[in-house]
Amino acid sequence: MDDIVVKAPQPAPIEPYRPEHINRILKVLDCDWQTAKTQRQKMLAARNRAIFLLFLESGIRVEELARLRLENIDLQRQKSTEYLSIIYFMVSYA
Repeated sequence: MDDIVVKAPQPAPIEPYRPEHINRILKVLDCDWQTAKTQRQKMLAARNRAIFLLFLESGIRVEELARLRLENIDLQRQKSTEYLSIIYFMVSYA
């Protein structure tokens, strides 16, 4: 019995989002923007889209995003002064 070695299971690989998943999420976020009735709802819809695009483009972690402050971002140089190497993103709605 002492000779039996039990190995821990390997963690499942993390699958990246497929383009169709990203498109579905963006459609939901666009719908939130289009159906927003108040300025606050529009602001929240724009914020949610920006956060999603930031996650996709930069690979930022949730903890880094939570600690990120406006003064940490230098949009002229397209860099974050503290947490990210590049944090330039654009949020646009037609």
